Amino acid sequence: MNRFTATVIAGLVALSCGSASADADDVMAKDVMAKDVMAKDVMAKIAALEGEWMLLDENGADTGMVGTVFKSTANGSAVSEVMMPGSDHEMLNVYHTDGDRVLM
Repeated sequence: MNRFTATVIAGLVALSCGSASADADDVMAKDVMAKDVMAKDVMAKIAALEGEWMLLDENGADTGMVGTVFKSTANGSAVSEVMMPGSDHEMLNVYHTDGDRVLM
Protein backbone atom coordinates (compact mmCIF):
# COMPACT_ATOMS: atom_id res chain seq x y z
CA MET A 1 0.00 0.00 0.00
CA ASN A 2 1.46 3.37 -0.91
CA ARG A 3 1.57 6.42 1.31
CA PHE A 4 -1.29 8.17 -0.56
CA THR A 5 -3.66 5.19 -0.11
CA ALA A 6 -2.79 4.92 3.59
CA THR A 7 -3.47 8.65 4.06
CA VAL A 8 -6.85 8.41 2.30
CA ILE A 9 -7.88 5.38 4.39
CA ALA A 10 -6.79 7.10 7.61
CA GLY A 11 -8.79 10.19 6.61
CA LEU A 12 -11.92 8.15 5.90
CA VAL A 13 -11.61 6.34 9.24
CA ALA A 14 -11.23 9.68 11.04
CA LEU A 15 -14.29 11.10 9.26
CA SER A 16 -16.40 8.08 10.07
CA CYS A 17 -15.39 8.26 13.74
CA GLY A 18 -16.18 11.96 13.80
CA SER A 19 -19.68 11.44 12.43
CA ALA A 20 -20.30 8.59 14.89
CA SER A 21 -19.21 10.90 17.68
CA ALA A 22 -21.58 13.62 16.47
CA ASP A 23 -24.43 11.08 16.33
CA ALA A 24 -23.60 9.95 19.86
CA ASP A 25 -23.65 13.58 21.01
CA ASP A 26 -27.09 14.05 19.43
CA VAL A 27 -28.40 10.93 21.18
CA MET A 28 -26.98 12.07 24.52
CA ALA A 29 -28.50 15.55 24.11
CA LYS A 30 -31.92 14.06 23.32
CA ASP A 31 -31.60 11.72 26.32
CA VAL A 32 -30.78 14.64 28.64
CA MET A 33 -33.74 16.63 27.28
CA ALA A 34 -36.05 13.64 27.79
CA LYS A 35 -34.85 13.21 31.37
CA ASP A 36 -35.30 16.94 31.98
CA VAL A 37 -38.90 16.69 30.75
CA MET A 38 -39.45 13.65 33.00
CA ALA A 39 -38.11 15.57 36.01
CA LYS A 40 -40.48 18.46 35.26
CA ASP A 41 -43.39 16.00 34.91
CA VAL A 42 -42.54 14.45 38.29
CA MET A 43 -42.37 17.90 39.91
CA ALA A 44 -45.74 18.82 38.37
CA LYS A 45 -47.26 15.69 39.91
CA ILE A 46 -45.78 16.50 43.32
CA ALA A 47 -46.98 20.12 43.05
CA ALA A 48 -50.49 18.83 42.22
CA LEU A 49 -50.60 17.36 45.75
CA GLU A 50 -50.76 20.89 47.20
CA GLY A 51 -53.07 21.17 50.20
CA GLU A 52 -53.86 19.36 53.43
CA TRP A 53 -54.09 15.58 53.41
CA MET A 54 -56.14 14.11 56.22
CA LEU A 55 -55.36 10.95 58.17
CA LEU A 56 -57.81 8.09 57.80
CA ASP A 57 -58.68 5.45 60.37
CA GLU A 58 -58.51 1.69 59.80
CA ASN A 59 -61.95 1.80 58.12
CA GLY A 60 -60.92 4.57 55.71
CA ALA A 61 -62.92 7.24 57.55
CA ASP A 62 -61.55 10.78 57.96
CA THR A 63 -60.08 11.28 61.45
CA GLY A 64 -60.18 15.09 61.25
CA MET A 65 -56.40 15.16 61.76
CA VAL A 66 -54.03 16.60 59.16
CA GLY A 67 -51.39 14.03 58.21
CA THR A 68 -49.44 15.93 55.55
CA VAL A 69 -49.40 19.42 54.04
CA PHE A 70 -47.94 20.04 50.58
CA LYS A 71 -47.16 23.62 49.54
CA SER A 72 -45.46 25.13 46.49
CA THR A 73 -42.64 27.46 47.50
CA ALA A 74 -39.60 29.32 46.12
CA ASN A 75 -41.58 30.84 43.25
CA GLY A 76 -42.80 27.38 42.23
CA SER A 77 -39.35 25.83 41.95
CA ALA A 78 -39.79 23.66 45.05
CA VAL A 79 -42.54 21.88 46.96
CA SER A 80 -42.48 21.53 50.74
CA GLU A 81 -44.12 18.63 52.53
CA VAL A 82 -44.79 18.80 56.27
CA MET A 83 -45.63 15.41 57.70
CA MET A 84 -47.52 15.19 61.02
CA PRO A 85 -47.70 19.01 61.35
CA GLY A 86 -47.81 20.35 64.88
CA SER A 87 -46.82 17.03 66.47
CA ASP A 88 -43.63 16.11 68.31
CA HIS A 89 -42.68 14.06 65.24
CA GLU A 90 -43.20 16.79 62.63
CA MET A 91 -40.97 16.30 59.60
CA LEU A 92 -40.21 18.64 56.69
CA ASN A 93 -39.30 17.40 53.20
CA VAL A 94 -38.51 19.68 50.26
CA TYR A 95 -38.61 18.51 46.63
CA HIS A 96 -36.87 20.34 43.77
CA THR A 97 -35.36 19.64 40.38
CA ASP A 98 -31.62 19.51 39.83
CA GLY A 99 -31.07 19.24 36.10
CA ASP A 100 -32.68 15.97 35.04
CA ARG A 101 -33.34 14.75 38.60
CA VAL A 102 -35.87 15.43 41.32
CA LEU A 103 -34.22 15.62 44.72
CA MET A 104 -35.79 15.43 48.17
